[in-house]
Amino acid sequence: MNILLLIYAANNILLGLGGLFVPARTVPVENPPAIALSLMQSMGAFAIATGVLAWLARGIEDINALRAITLVFILATAINAVVLIISIRNGARNSSEWIFVGVDVVFAAAFFYFRSKL
Repeated sequence: MNILLLIYAANNILLGLGGLFVPARTVPVENPPAIALSLMQSMGAFAIATGVLAWLARGIEDINALRAITLVFILATAINAVVLIISIRNGARNSSEWIFVGVDVVFAAAFFYFRSKL
């Protein structure tokens, strides 16, 4: 569980930093409108926050707290995967972004597995 939380933390913090500080490079369209950049920065801040939560959760020994945190991570990654699938199928994102769907599905499955072992 600690390794999963560490990987999730690193993933979210790094992606969040990109969204927060260089949103134009992380939005999947050319010359994005200001609202898209603002939304990307907001998503970056959220990703950093969940990454920090995952980082801090590595030291939690309370099973109920870990179960609650992993439930939140399962929901967040599963919902994000669904949103990505919808946006890829609608043409809002290109097909190369299926990798992000895969990453979210793997995280959701891993958190579900470890949550079931708690």
